[in-house]
Amino acid sequence: MGGGMGGSGETSDGSYSVGDTEATTTDDGTYLRGAQTTDANGIAQFTTIFPGWYMGRTTHIHVKVHVDKKTVLTSQTFFDETLLDEVYSQSPYSEHTGRENNTNNASDGIYDDTGLMTVEKQSDGSYLAVINLGIDA
Repeated sequence: MGGGMGGSGETSDGSYSVGDTEATTTDDGTYLRGAQTTDANGIAQFTTIFPGWYMGRTTHIHVKVHVDKKTVLTSQTFFDETLLDEVYSQSPYSEHTGRENNTNNASDGIYDDTGLMTVEKQSDGSYLAVINLGIDA
């Protein structure tokens, strides 16, 4: 996948990877950061809100994979533009203006379609997104 994500703050204490530079939050929040371990089949899953957007980038989720406390993958996952249009037409996203002037997948310098998640709308209105990350470690 396209470019990685660098850290901007402190050095990891080794709970996930030893010595990696990690972003420092500007408040006591976690900015939706979290960690999951994989199950016996190598599957990790989590529940989150649908990400918003910011100027200059297409919508994405940052991902890091750690094996034996070493970072083996730093990447980003992406959403199909049709899905983004569907989600962002709904509240509360529709109340935030500027998406029409924002970077989409095609014009994002980091976007790579190998990071495009497969997404299915569930009967309760939520979305299930999946991606397979092959790690050779």
